Amino acid sequence: MSIHGGNLQKIKDGKRTYGITPHIPGGFITPDKLIKIAEVAKKYKGVLKITSGQRVLITNLKEEDLGPIWDELGMEPAVRTQNSVKNVEICPANYCKRSKYPTIGIGMKISNNFHGMELP
Repeated sequence: MSIHGGNLQKIKDGKRTYGITPHIPGGFITPDKLIKIAEVAKKYKGVLKITSGQRVLITNLKEEDLGPIWDELGMEPAVRTQNSVKNVEICPANYCKRSKYPTIGIGMKISNNFHGMELP
């Protein structure tokens, strides 16, 4: 079982539901990974939400399903602790007609080096 938990989202009629947010470096994801997130969410009756932080939240989950869900996803959480680097926003300049610099490579290096780093 995975060590990653989830965030309590709601308590209704004594039932608790949780949400998880997988880390998607730079917001770039392969179609297969996106399909995997959708399939896992569907299997566990989750609801998908695109957050204001440009992340994919899977909510409406049961606490006992969190470990198996993380195992099936094979992904790290986007938020490790409250005061940590959560995501690096990267301009898609490699695909933009106004591109002056290939930002994706440097953005991914920043994400890989600093994601989850504790901040004051």
